Amino acid sequence: MNFFELLDWLSALPTELVLLPPVIFVAAILVVALTRRRARLNRWRAIAESTGLRLNERTVVHSPEVVGAYRGRQLRMTIVGRQRGSLRFRKTWTLVSVPVANPTFLSLKIYRQDVIDTVLASFGMQDLKVGDETFDRRFIVQSSEPEIASRLLEDEALRSALIRADIERVEMFGEPLRAYYGRDERDSRHARLLFDAVVDLAHAIDALPVETRPQILS
Repeated sequence: MNFFELLDWLSALPTELVLLPPVIFVAAILVVALTRRRARLNRWRAIAESTGLRLNERTVVHSPEVVGAYRGRQLRMTIVGRQRGSLRFRKTWTLVSVPVANPTFLSLKIYRQDVIDTVLASFGMQDLKVGDETFDRRFIVQSSEPEIASRLLEDEALRSALIRADIERVEMFGEPLRAYYGRDERDSRHARLLFDAVVDLAHAIDALPVETRPQILS
């Protein structure tokens, strides 16, 4: 049967039969999407219950959220797409954000180091070192206030918390503080590690002393 014979054969079929395959295909996609959404809602409901937060299911076309007060911070967890600049090709990332006062007006970027970053750093790209071999090998640290950022990361417990939570990227340009986990959060125990690391970092940022600079009298 050549192409034109196939077209003649299809045109002779009842309209219902011709439309049935694409309808089945679209229905299958919807069933898969709804099944995945239901599974995520169940996992995130468990995370919310175990951390004292609440699940905001939102609509089918919007990502759900886990929100609420966690250790004195209004925390929000949701789903975002893959972050530009990362070599991790997972399409689904988890974003955790909390507000900060940021009294020192610190801008901060911490992200997982890859081969390209190592090469760029060797050519002079900013990469603050804190003297912790494990942390320095894992992360690139960039800031508009390098001295303040270095002081922030002097805390060994804070550095360990960021590593244990397997955070991919931290960004703060004003507020809020955003932390990205390079996959869909599925585990309540890891979610608590992630929340604790982000809140610990927020507390440390807000506790940074504000240096008083002498005024120049005219």
